[in-house]
Amino acid sequence: MAAEKFQAPYLQAQQKLGPELNSFLSSIKSNAQFHYLELLSSYAQFVFSTESVIGAVSSQLEKVILTGPLPISSLRNDEGSRVGIPNQDFAVLSFGSVYDPADFPEMVDIIVKETKRKNLKLLVSSKKLSCTPFPSHVEVYPYLPIPRLLNRARVFFHHGGANTFSEALLKGCPQIIIPLATDQPIQAHYLVESGVGFAVNLPKGQPGEMSEIMDRVLDRSDVVHQRIKHMQQEYRRKNGAQRAIAMLKDIMVSQSSINVLDVA
Repeated sequence: MAAEKFQAPYLQAQQKLGPELNSFLSSIKSNAQFHYLELLSSYAQFVFSTESVIGAVSSQLEKVILTGPLPISSLRNDEGSRVGIPNQDFAVLSFGSVYDPADFPEMVDIIVKETKRKNLKLLVSSKKLSCTPFPSHVEVYPYLPIPRLLNRARVFFHHGGANTFSEALLKGCPQIIIPLATDQPIQAHYLVESGVGFAVNLPKGQPGEMSEIMDRVLDRSDVVHQRIKHMQQEYRRKNGAQRAIAMLKDIMVSQSSINVLDVA
C-alpha cells in the first residue's frame, strides 16, 4: 500500500527477483500476482487499516478490503511485566524487535536531551544499553509492555513498524516515527499525511526539528490531539481481526457450497 513516492525501490527489487517470482507462481499453478514484493491474491486482499489512513491509495488497487486495525497481542501487552507506570509524565522509546536504539546513538542523544528539557521521564526498550550511563530521567529495560504504557505516555518514539503504528493509534498516543527500513517510511508517510503524528528521518533529524515537534506534541490544545482522538475512535469502532475472520468464514462457506454443487 505504498504511496507513489515510495514505489521505485520496491519496483527495482521486484524486477531483479521477477524471474524467480514468476517461476514460483508457475510451479504452484497460481494466477496470483506480485505487487511490489507482496503476493496478491486474485480473489481479495485484506489490509489492516482504515479509510482515514490509506483510503485514497486503497482505491487504486482492485479487490482491496480495509478491515480495520490489527489486534493487540496479549504477549505484547505483557501484564506480568515488572515495568510499572511512572507517576509523572513520561515518553517511550522503542525500535521494535529487530533494531535497537543503541545502533542509532545520535538520535537517542537528541531524544534524551529533548525529554529532559521537557521534564519527561524516558523509558527505553533496549537489550544493548542496560550498562550505558544515562541522565537520571532515563530508565532502560530489555523489554517494555508497549501497549500498556501507551495508555498513559505523553509521546511514543518508534521505528514505524505496522504493529506499533496500529497500537499507538488504537491507544490514542501521540507518536513520532523515526523510520529505519522496509515498510517503516510508508507508515511514517501515512501518519503525517493523516495529521495524527510526526516523523523525523535519519540521518536528517536535527535537535531543532525534534524540539519543534515536541512542543506541538506536548501542547494539548494543538490540533494534532483532536485528530488523534478522532482516529482512535475510528480504530476502536473497527476490529480488523474479527472482520477478516467473518469474511473468511463466508468465503469458506461459499466455496464449500460451490464444491458440493460441482460434485452433484
